[in-house]
Amino acid sequence: MRIVRLYHDEEIPKDTSKFYLYFKNLIFKVENSLWILNKDSFNLPIDWFPDSESDIKVELDEFESSIIALKGEYMLVDNSFMKKYGGYVKDDWNELLCFYGDSVYFEEVVELKETSSADDLKNLILNKEVNSEINFEFLMNNWDSVYWELITQKDEYYEDLLASIDEQKGIIIEER
Repeated sequence: MRIVRLYHDEEIPKDTSKFYLYFKNLIFKVENSLWILNKDSFNLPIDWFPDSESDIKVELDEFESSIIALKGEYMLVDNSFMKKYGGYVKDDWNELLCFYGDSVYFEEVVELKETSSADDLKNLILNKEVNSEINFEFLMNNWDSVYWELITQKDEYYEDLLASIDEQKGIIIEER
């Protein structure tokens, strides 16, 4: 298992998602993948939200209608959703698991997390008792706005990450 932490030691524009800055190329690499995310994984623009019950916001409606499934504290989305909304992923206490499969597998992973001693997806995939049951491409995890982690068993994603951030200034990479 490869775990890489990414920090930013330079100020970036306030409306820029570090997640998208770091991982955009990986999102575009995993065509036809699905993603398990926390329901509150996004910082959506305030103007997407209605001012009253009769005020319908197209952007929010499109966002919500693009969610494939909900279960517990998690939602399932496809890769086109991540391409469209990845720039709104919040950089604080967040986790996103990318996999190839279907909505049944999403439910199995969420149920496995709920019945295990894991308090989040990261601990679930790092739990040696159950990690052989989890098939995933990578997990991205944010700890308290301090750093993002990429956790994967596949070297190709690590190499793609390094190549995609090579030209970026201020990114510190730490292998765990």
